[in-house]
Amino acid sequence: MDKTIAVFLSARELPTIKIQAIRVGELLGKKGFHVYYGGGNQGAMGALKDGVVSVGGVYTGVTTTRLLADEFQGPMDPNTTVKKTMGERKDTMLYVAGTILLLPGGFGSMDELFEALTYIQLNLIKAKVIIFDPEIEGALKALFRVFTHRGTASRQDYEHVKFVSSLLELERELNNVA
Repeated sequence: MDKTIAVFLSARELPTIKIQAIRVGELLGKKGFHVYYGGGNQGAMGALKDGVVSVGGVYTGVTTTRLLADEFQGPMDPNTTVKKTMGERKDTMLYVAGTILLLPGGFGSMDELFEALTYIQLNLIKAKVIIFDPEIEGALKALFRVFTHRGTASRQDYEHVKFVSSLLELERELNNVA
């Protein structure tokens, strides 16, 4: 594992998620992670970036041509790269990350999580997955049990997945990343 982390989260203007994103960004910056994120400069994504920047951390935004108009206000961030498709955006983030972090989000964040788990299951990437969204922990664990019971996934497919419910727990998990 390396000190590169892909963070998937909502881009929306949600006050509690923005506060969490700022704190997570600060923690990742202080811990020396190179943070890859969805590239938006507003909402929770912008808050994550602001947290990283506030402590002198390093980040790379990855967005798409289509999302530029929705996710940006003001001039283009020089640390942001633009991809043609959402698939290219995800691949860019997943293939560089030694750790994948899921913060509260919606359909897009779930898509990114399941794409990451699929890539890991198929041995396309090796990464630790940390889920910091206590509201969905029970539902995801139940879904994982269904997949295991059906035989469409095994317990080994989830060995690299860790659930955390606080910033302190997240910090402990990040301490285990080389």
